[in-house]
Amino acid sequence: MDASSFLFNRREVRLYARPDAIRRGSGHYALHITKRLIEFYEDYFKVPYSLPKLDLLAVPKHPYAAMENWGLSIFVEQRILLDPSMSSISYLLDVTMVIVHEICHQGAALIRMLANFMGHSVFQRGLQDYLTIHKYGNAARNDLWNAFSEALKRNGKYVNIQEVMDQWTLQKGYPVITILGNATAEKRVTITQQRFIYDISAKTKTFEHRNSRAGYLPQNIPLEMIRYLSEEKDFLPWHAASRALYPLDKLLDRMENYNVFNEYILKQVATTYLKLGWPKNNFNGSLVQASYQHEELRREVIMLVCSFGNKHCHQQASTLISDWISSNRNRENNGGMEQYQTEFDKVLVFAAANVVRVRYNPSPSESAINTKGQRRNGEYESESTKIHDLA
Repeated sequence: MDASSFLFNRREVRLYARPDAIRRGSGHYALHITKRLIEFYEDYFKVPYSLPKLDLLAVPKHPYAAMENWGLSIFVEQRILLDPSMSSISYLLDVTMVIVHEICHQGAALIRMLANFMGHSVFQRGLQDYLTIHKYGNAARNDLWNAFSEALKRNGKYVNIQEVMDQWTLQKGYPVITILGNATAEKRVTITQQRFIYDISAKTKTFEHRNSRAGYLPQNIPLEMIRYLSEEKDFLPWHAASRALYPLDKLLDRMENYNVFNEYILKQVATTYLKLGWPKNNFNGSLVQASYQHEELRREVIMLVCSFGNKHCHQQASTLISDWISSNRNRENNGGMEQYQTEFDKVLVFAAANVVRVRYNPSPSESAINTKGQRRNGEYESESTKIHDLA
């Protein structure tokens, strides 16, 4: 194996990989991210990296995506080697998150909730105190909670963090909070809490209930909320909506009135689809992380529109995928790592997959088929579509 390395504050950070991967510079991005992570962690935790070196080892096969050891982290090649000029932004993010996870195991929804509850500056000071006090020693869960409580106390707030967090870490399940307005008393609400289970009528959750809908709300309420989706400018609300809509689409696509649901969804996403458009084919997959949310939002919307059978989306995908294939730019094999060259290529592949799905696996419901296009002799035949025919 060969190595690529740099010195950081008199500490050596090295990446070991196959010689051809090192020659291509496939580890440069990982080393760049590692340097930035060490800088961030040292500043955030106020604790210097304690070893004289940090080695990253890229291997062809491993039981896990990556595994950390003291001073040596092992990664499967696909999770650490790439060419930033060819790899999509989402691929760069995947590699980044794996490296983040292995270099410092921190950050989750529960910890984020606690940081928001305490205030980020107080949370950070508590974490710094905890790491300093227990450096090179053993610590238990309550040691961390006590450090947070002391940090709050110094800020004039007396909260027992152990009592707060034990409700989350030691109790099963998740809470469902119900807030009801009071029609007789203005500016008053009633708040109740109960344990979340997938099947409300069941005393215990079984495996069969995992994929069922919980039934805490009638379906018309989330569908009404989707009307606000066109106002959302961020990726996460669209991602959450898509994850809910795809299973619902599968449940309804064989029903007689499926076209009502289908057209309703297309109407809600049409404005955003028109505004975002398609990625340009000269998009170069650069390292600028600020564009990640925008490109992921665009991809999410295109996928949603194509999945629900928008004819303009299908025509665009069909035309561009033909050009893409004929240009011989389909995929680059980077030492066994097949990567889509740009975010544009990735969107094309996924959008085209939806065209194929509709073309060769249409719903038996004629109303659904008519919404997604005209089917003759088992084939999908796209119609000439103007921009105003989006929904």
